[in-house]
Amino acid sequence: MIAIPALSACGMLPSAGPSGSSVRSAHDVDVMDVTPRLARERADLEAHVQRDALLRALAKLTRQSGQSAFTFHPGDTLKLAVWTISPWPGTGSRQGASTVPSPIEFGDYTVSEKGRINLPYAGATQISGMTLAEAQVTIARRFSSLGILQSPSAKITVTSSPHNGVLVTGAIGAPQIVPWTPAGLTLASALTQSLGNGANLVSSTIGHDTTSLATQVSVLRDDTSVTLPLDVALARRIALVPGDRILVKRAPIVRVTVVGGGIRKNGQFDFAHVPTLAEVLASASGLSANLADDHAVFVLEARPAGRRPVLYSFAWNNLQGLAASHDFPIKDGDMIYVAEAPIVPVERAVSILFQLAVPVQAAK
Repeated sequence: MIAIPALSACGMLPSAGPSGSSVRSAHDVDVMDVTPRLARERADLEAHVQRDALLRALAKLTRQSGQSAFTFHPGDTLKLAVWTISPWPGTGSRQGASTVPSPIEFGDYTVSEKGRINLPYAGATQISGMTLAEAQVTIARRFSSLGILQSPSAKITVTSSPHNGVLVTGAIGAPQIVPWTPAGLTLASALTQSLGNGANLVSSTIGHDTTSLATQVSVLRDDTSVTLPLDVALARRIALVPGDRILVKRAPIVRVTVVGGGIRKNGQFDFAHVPTLAEVLASASGLSANLADDHAVFVLEARPAGRRPVLYSFAWNNLQGLAASHDFPIKDGDMIYVAEAPIVPVERAVSILFQLAVPVQAAK
C-alpha cells in the first residue's frame, strides 16, 4: 500500500512508447491501413521513381558530355607530324617531294607555361586553349604562311594531358589520375583503370546481399554532380569530358529507425538496397513474442517539411498484414514502430508492486 502512492507521485511506471490505439487515434497524421494491393502499388511506384531518377542522371551526363571538348593547357605533351608534298628545307631530302603527301616527323613537344610550343622555322606558336583540330589548323597555316612547305597539314598526337586527366578518388585506395586522350574516355574505362580487380566493390552492388553498404559512383562536372550505382556505371557507355572528377563511395542506400517495446532489437539499420518491411523487421530480430501488439506495426513515412505525415498501419495478426509487409518498400528516413501489447504495462506494474511488497512482508 505504501508503494502505490509513491509510484503514482513519481510517475515512473515503465513505458515503451504509445499504445497502438493511441497512435491510430492521432489527429496530426494520416493513418492508412496497408493491404497487399496498396503495398504492391507503393513498390511499383518506388521502382518507377528509381528508374526515372536513373534515366534523368544518364540523360544529364549525356547532354553535358557534348558541351566540353579537349583543349591544350601548359604541361601537355604531344607528338607532331606535318604532311606535305614538298621536302623539308635545307636537308636535301626528297621526303614529301611528290604529288602524294608524306609526313615529316617533328618529334615530341611540351606546352610551355605560356601555352606555346617552339617549332622549327615557325618559332613559338600559341596553342593553349585550342582544341586538337584548332591547334592542327594553326600549325599548318603557320608553315604555309612561311612558304617553306607546300600544302602542309599538321597531325598532333596527345601523349599526356595532366590538366585534362580524369581524377578517380574515394573508396578505391590511392587516388588515380586517368590520362585523357582526344579519342575519348568512358566512365567504365576510367573506373576499370582505377579500381584494380574491384571484386569487393562490384559484389556489393549485385542482388540483395548481406552487406549494408552500396557502392556508388558520382561524376562531378563543373558545378554539378550525378550519382549512379557502380554496376550501371560499368555497364553503360558513358562518355566523360576532360577534367571530370569521379568519386567512388560506399554508403547505405536506406537507413531506417526501428523502435518500440514490441520489437526485439531497437536501433538504426542500414541497407544497400531498398528493403521491404519484412526485411527490416527480420534485421531487427523480429517481433517479441511476449511483448508485441500484433495489431500494431506502423511505418512513419519521411516527408518534406510542410507536408502532412503518413502513418502506415499493418495488422500483424492476419495473413494480409504479413503479405503486405513482404512487398511494402521502406524508404530512406522512414521509421518503424512496433507497439507493446496493452497488457504488458499492467504486468510490469504488478511485477514492480510485488517486488516492493517483498521487503515489507519481510519486515513484518
